[in-house]
Amino acid sequence: MYSQNNEPRLDDMLEDPIVHLVLARDNLCVHEVRSQMHDARKRISEARSQDKVISFVQQMTASLSKLAPAHVPGAAAELRRQQRRSG
Repeated sequence: MYSQNNEPRLDDMLEDPIVHLVLARDNLCVHEVRSQMHDARKRISEARSQDKVISFVQQMTASLSKLAPAHVPGAAAELRRQQRRSG
């Protein structure tokens, strides 16, 4: 299954007959676990993308503050509102 003290891959674990027995005992199947893992990976990826967008907006806001300080307070307030809604 695995060697050299590394953790097994999820696919390797889900091929193990003992894991199949444990899943069956809990009224689950391999397909359900794979589907849940796929959904979790997608949500994590989307969250990372949102973090990148927020970081970009923060960097642009900081840059704009040097160019047009009068416009930044409104932009900063809008950014905070968006962060509260998403957080």
